[in-house]
Amino acid sequence: QVLDLYAGIQVSKRVKFTLGQGGIPLFNSYTVGPNSIDYVNRPFVGKYFNSSRDIGLTANFKLKANGFPIALDAGIYNGDGINNPKWTSSFAFGGRILFGSMKGWRTTAKFYRTKNDDLNNYFIWGADLRYESDSYKIEAEYTNKYNNSHDASVEPNKSLSAMYLQGAYKIGLKSRSLKRLETCLRWDGMGYNIFDNGLGCNRATAGVNLVFNADPFLALLRVNYEHYFNNSKDMSKVFTTDYHNDNKLSLEVLLVF
Repeated sequence: QVLDLYAGIQVSKRVKFTLGQGGIPLFNSYTVGPNSIDYVNRPFVGKYFNSSRDIGLTANFKLKANGFPIALDAGIYNGDGINNPKWTSSFAFGGRILFGSMKGWRTTAKFYRTKNDDLNNYFIWGADLRYESDSYKIEAEYTNKYNNSHDASVEPNKSLSAMYLQGAYKIGLKSRSLKRLETCLRWDGMGYNIFDNGLGCNRATAGVNLVFNADPFLALLRVNYEHYFNNSKDMSKVFTTDYHNDNKLSLEVLLVF
């Protein structure tokens, strides 16, 4: 049950291919990566829209490497997600264009097309914008998942949208045990056909991360509180258990080797 298992082929300074199972060009690391998201739980965008990884071939092109970088990702995939190889006659494919770098301004626009069967025929698109300095960062993203199926049963849940606005501030500490303190705040929302129905659910998350002096490893403790603002819209297609949209106090110890 691996997450990433692929071969990388560096054709030139500007072109790289990866073949195997890895991340698809739809998600940012700070929406799906446990050591990158700053929070205990992923935002709705990273959790409920699609498998974050798949088996296939991805190409990365550095269109402009110097100054303000510009890159393009494109790939073709099995379409069935992590650890689920299947013979299929309908491949998934996607692409993303990236402007900027992780420090300073960065924005991306992306799409992903996947059809697993006649009832699950999805086109996903989105865009994001972020800024990061040495002491703080702020990130925002919108993603839409549209079901192209013509079956009447999918109409109430045809268009799923999600968005978030989040940020973090780092405070350096002169301590033998603690390297820094990080304060985090996020709002995210999600819903079906939101321009007609409004948001089905939204929440606010506040957190504190304690980063320990544990070089060469990364070791930290996260404390999060999530408060859900629910309305009468039915979100049972994504919230499959009763506790998914309950208020939560979460603690997480994370070790990265």
